[in-house]
Amino acid sequence: MPYQFIQYKDCCDNKPTVKRLRWDHADILGYYHSTGLYLRPLYSDPSQFELGSCFDHSRGASQLIKHVYENIVSVLCDNASNYVPKHHVNFYKFWWFQELSRLKEKAIIFDNLWKDAGGPRSGPLFSAAVLISVRTSLLFAIMSWTQ
Repeated sequence: MPYQFIQYKDCCDNKPTVKRLRWDHADILGYYHSTGLYLRPLYSDPSQFELGSCFDHSRGASQLIKHVYENIVSVLCDNASNYVPKHHVNFYKFWWFQELSRLKEKAIIFDNLWKDAGGPRSGPLFSAAVLISVRTSLLFAIMSWTQ
């Protein structure tokens, strides 16, 4: 399901911050129940939608459509804010990819080997552990700065 974005103004720097609705962590049953409860009055009186009642009055029809539309959008937005968590767009590491996972695993393995060997300050194990650690840290930094 695609994510929706909501913009908020940050109180400190007047720069809008974008938040993402996390439907994958939403209380879907609560959302559906509440939405149905608040939308029911809109369709409980079907006579308001009959063509004969507003067909001759195009201005009245457009106002009715606008009013119903605004009510539906308001109900959906209010319920989303109550039942769907929101996070900043970069809250999760969306720039993470498989290569980073592989490098992180290697760095942990080499670090554990280095510790098990008594933490030598020279030699091939030390060189390999430092190299993989520096490479991983550098890639993390580059990826987080570019996103």
